[in-house]
Amino acid sequence: MEALLHGGEPVSMDNLKRITMSLPYATPEEPGWPKDSYLKALIEKGAKREQWTTSEFTSNTVHDVTMYFLNEFARVGANRQSSGILSTFTGMAQPFMSGPVKELFCTETNFTPEFSRQGAIIILNLPLDEWEEIGRTAQLAFKYIWQKAVL
Repeated sequence: MEALLHGGEPVSMDNLKRITMSLPYATPEEPGWPKDSYLKALIEKGAKREQWTTSEFTSNTVHDVTMYFLNEFARVGANRQSSGILSTFTGMAQPFMSGPVKELFCTETNFTPEFSRQGAIIILNLPLDEWEEIGRTAQLAFKYIWQKAVL
């Protein structure tokens, strides 16, 4: 997400997926980048915009993001750790990449959580017997987002 913010791109599931498809990889000499790497382009774009203050973003700078991906994620010997991170992320993100859950969370909406302050009752129709863990996770995510918005 930091790479997207620093690169001036919207944080979206589609952009996060593009990043996962363009991560650097370990080689014996130095980390390599896939051809036309979206992440590398974001880092380069962010480096050109490096006049931010830490109050605009978290404490990470473009340099910190770059060093993580090159020195930690793509370092020689980190293949198992890196693939574990990537596998965990893609497994958790997959429901938000397609279908009703993507439509509910990752598209345009005319609904805001503040409607509940005007008396609206919010019902997410994702029953556990039909949607299983995905429905539960989606409803918990919505509840968290709603709580943060209202507070």
